[in-house]
Amino acid sequence: MSTPELTPVTVAPELMRGPLLNVLMTSADIDLEAAANVLRHALGDRLGEIHLDEGLLRVEIDGNHLAHIMLVDFPPKDPAETYRIHPVQSGELDLDTITGQVLVTLLPSDPMLHQGRQAREPRMVSLTLHAQVTAALASLKDVVAVHNTMSDVTIGPGIFVEAVSQGDLTMALCSVWLQQTPTGINACTFGLTNAGHPELVVDNSQMDPTALYYKLLDITNHILYGTTFKEGDTFAFAEGEDPLAIAAGSHPIADFPALTLEL
Repeated sequence: MSTPELTPVTVAPELMRGPLLNVLMTSADIDLEAAANVLRHALGDRLGEIHLDEGLLRVEIDGNHLAHIMLVDFPPKDPAETYRIHPVQSGELDLDTITGQVLVTLLPSDPMLHQGRQAREPRMVSLTLHAQVTAALASLKDVVAVHNTMSDVTIGPGIFVEAVSQGDLTMALCSVWLQQTPTGINACTFGLTNAGHPELVVDNSQMDPTALYYKLLDITNHILYGTTFKEGDTFAFAEGEDPLAIAAGSHPIADFPALTLEL
């Protein structure tokens, strides 16, 4: 039986983080035994032995990842630099109640990290597992918000948990941002670089803002599940649609590789 062909990473490997980090914002101290229980419920026999120390939970998962769950008993020192509120993903957040944080870190093994920096399928294995661990912990009652440091977005815990439970990993792993300008709408993604693909940028679109947001989110979903775009490609959602032209672009906010779509 032949080995399935993997999808090559198309960004510089050093742009893809080794340890994956999400931050849970909490309104009360999280009990580590409760955290261990929700992980057992979510991941079952995929978990190795759970180690509990003061303020720290460590557990190996699938034999090739190590999860570190660390409690921090104070809120972020600079909330403006920590929170990035999104009109869709954030929902209704009561950030004034935040008194602590939980750092949810996942470290792939060296072979898994190496594989994930070469091909997108093993990278998605790590990203999906990190989202599953985060979602399990985000179900705890005193979690107020989830901040994804790789897509730079603060997500409502219920929205995050639902997205992961339904397999809608685009909402958990990436974010799409729109900005109105005098000549149209600019848009960009965050999070695709960490999955091994350039970010997407749209300049001066004349589309309805809601339609543009969901169109770009849909394209992002295609990419997460294996589609690769490069400069000079065209893409159509359905037969008979006018194809979208794809060109080299520049990300408006971060120093990420980017491709421009004509939407």
